[in-house]
Amino acid sequence: MPLQCKWSFAAAALVMALAACDDNGGLAGSSPSRSTAPPGKSASPRRTEDPRVTAIAVYRGMWTAYDKARTNPRSDDPTLSRYATGAALWTLLAQLQAAKNLGLRGTGSVTTSPVVTKVTPVRRPTRISIRDCLDTSKSKLVPVASGSPYRDTPGGRRLCEADVQQQIDGSWKVLTFSIRPVGSCG
Repeated sequence: MPLQCKWSFAAAALVMALAACDDNGGLAGSSPSRSTAPPGKSASPRRTEDPRVTAIAVYRGMWTAYDKARTNPRSDDPTLSRYATGAALWTLLAQLQAAKNLGLRGTGSVTTSPVVTKVTPVRRPTRISIRDCLDTSKSKLVPVASGSPYRDTPGGRRLCEADVQQQIDGSWKVLTFSIRPVGSCG
């Protein structure tokens, strides 16, 4: 079943990004992505006493940064790399580039309601799985130039599953995510 998302003016990019992932969430044929920030200079939120709280904060931060980046899309947005890496970052940047290429920009924002579904390993977790009923009903794409014809697909509640992983420098970043069609979560 193809992935659809509110911002799927580049749905093919999302499918390609997820299809290109290996079992560890990295791009197939590449080494695992790690933060390039020097030790002690983390680019994303650091581990707290409860990594589940950190993972949720990073996941929400990614969507907030993406909403902001969509207002003036460009494929080299530096903010997203604070919250995402690997396939997740590639997908978000590809979506931004596709919007720019089509002369579109995003308005509004998504509403998140993430919950932790898995902690790996249980002691001293380094990977947290999240399930969300992402609400895209208040987010849409519009033409950059007024008067340009474009009709966005309706948003709504859709299942989003993500993995957040601790990086070498101790920071946490969203490694992968998948979004299902509107109506896929209750």
